[in-house]
Amino acid sequence: WNNGLNTPTRTFKGQDLGETGQYQLWVDVGNSIGCITRDSIKISVLGFSSLAAVNKEHIILYPNPSNNFLNIELPIEQLDKNSYLEIKTIDGKTIKHTEIKDTKTILSVEELKSGVYFLEFHLNTKTVLLKWIKN
Repeated sequence: WNNGLNTPTRTFKGQDLGETGQYQLWVDVGNSIGCITRDSIKISVLGFSSLAAVNKEHIILYPNPSNNFLNIELPIEQLDKNSYLEIKTIDGKTIKHTEIKDTKTILSVEELKSGVYFLEFHLNTKTVLLKWIKN
């Protein structure tokens, strides 16, 4: 990394990259004999204001924090046949994907480790991001 560390991961905040949009991040890794490899990843920076297209008060999560099950309630007008939910780790990796077919859903989360997660709801062509804590 450009900071001299050789750790396998690095966390960036959206403001580290710039305005909302698509970015390509290049990483060069070299060893002591001069061999270098290069790879890239594409990163999307989303402004939280653009994720609030649906009023967050209309999505009810309980309990939060929770242990084994998470109850989700949505208004009927937010659902369509393509509605789904992704649970993401704090670094943005999707670890669970589930379709939402009803206004009330009970989601089993007992297999997840304790920590902070983000629930990314895809509803009627809108996206809502909510923070959730697993005990």
